[in-house]
Amino acid sequence: MQSLSVMMFAFASLRLHIEPAVAELIITRFYQGVVQGEDQPQGLNNILWTCATLGYLPPPHMLQCFKESYATSKKPFLLQHDSTVAWSLAVLGALDMEYFKTMLLRFPRRVLLHATVGQLYQALQALRPSDKSTPAYTEWFEVTRHVQTEWPLHQVETLRSPFEEHVYHTFLQMGYQAISHYDSGDGLHYIDIAMLPQPKVPCKVAIEADGHTHYLFEDYRLDKGPHPGTRPDGRALFRNSVLERQGWYVIVVPWFEWHALITKNAKVDYLKEKMKAVVSQYRHDTWAASSQTSKIDGPRLRQHFLVDGKYPHT
Repeated sequence: MQSLSVMMFAFASLRLHIEPAVAELIITRFYQGVVQGEDQPQGLNNILWTCATLGYLPPPHMLQCFKESYATSKKPFLLQHDSTVAWSLAVLGALDMEYFKTMLLRFPRRVLLHATVGQLYQALQALRPSDKSTPAYTEWFEVTRHVQTEWPLHQVETLRSPFEEHVYHTFLQMGYQAISHYDSGDGLHYIDIAMLPQPKVPCKVAIEADGHTHYLFEDYRLDKGPHPGTRPDGRALFRNSVLERQGWYVIVVPWFEWHALITKNAKVDYLKEKMKAVVSQYRHDTWAASSQTSKIDGPRLRQHFLVDGKYPHT
C-alpha cells in the first residue's frame, strides 16, 4: 500500500504523465488494500493528490471509498493532509460543503504553510454557489470568511514572466482594455490577464498565459532531464473549470503555441482568433439561454478531465 502511494506521488511530484491504463492498475490495487482496511491517511492523501495533479479521474466507487476512508480514519494525520485532500476532491469533483466543514472543524487552529492555505482557498472556489440569493451561498460565504480570518493568504506581489508580459502588452496594442493579475472574486484567485465587458468584448474573459509548469512532462531521463509536454495538469484544468463556473470565458495561451509564432503579426492574428472564438461562444450561449430548448447559466462548461484516455483541448 505504502509503496503504491509513494510511487504515484513520485509521478505527480515530477509532473510526469503516465498512461491511464497504468494509473488504473495502480489505483485499483490501492483500492483493494483500502477495502481490506490497510488505509493510511498519508497514502490516501498521496493517491488523491496524484489523481488531481495528473488529471486522472478514478471510478466513482473508488473515489467515494477513498473519501470516506480518509474522513473516518482514526490514524494520525497531518494538518496539511486535510487541505490537500480537500483540494484534490475539489479538483476531482467530489467535494461538498459538509465534508469540507467536517475536515475544517476537526482540528484546532494551527499555522498552515502558504501552499496549503492556497489549497483551502481553491477548494472553496469549487464550492461557490452561483446564486447569491440562496441559503447555500450564505453558508459558503460564512465558511469562506471563517477560513480567510483563521488562515489569511497574504498575496505576494509577483512579477509577470516575459511570456505573460508579452501576451499582456500585445492585447493592449490591439486596443483591448486588459487588466493584469485581476482578482476573480472573493480574493480566492488572481487571473493572469482579465478583460471586463467592453465595446470589443461583450463578456468577462480570463486569459491564462500558461508556462511549462502548467503541463505534464512526456518523459524524464536522468541524462537529459524532463521533456516538456502539451498535456495540461489537473491544477490548470481545475482552474479553468472554476473560472467558467464563475461566469468567465477562459482563454489559455500555452507557452509552446506562443513561442512557435515568430512574427508580431502572427501573434496578433493568433490572439484575434482566440478572441473571435470566445465572442462566438458567448453569442451562442446567450442565444441558447434565451431559447425554450436549452438553459445555460454562464459559459458552457467543458469536460476538463480524461475522456477515453485522452486530454481535452484547452
